[in-house]
Amino acid sequence: MITIYGTTGCPMCKLVKTECERNSIPFSYVNDEEIMSSKGILHVPVVELGDGKMLMGKDIIDYINQLKER
Repeated sequence: MITIYGTTGCPMCKLVKTECERNSIPFSYVNDEEIMSSKGILHVPVVELGDGKMLMGKDIIDYINQLKER
C-alpha cells in the first residue's frame, strides 16, 4: 500500500488519487499538515512507498503507470 500526502483543492493530489482508484491501487490519504511537516514534506502531492521511499512530481505518475502495466 502507498500513502498519498496532499491537500484539499490541490488538482495534482486529486489526479493521483483518481488514478489510484481507477487502477485499483490501494492507498491511504493524509492531508494533515502537521504530519507532512514532521516528514519534511513542503510540497504536495508526495507518495510514500511501503519501503519509506518518497516520490514527487513526474516520479509519481511514472510509478502509477508502471503499476498499471502489471
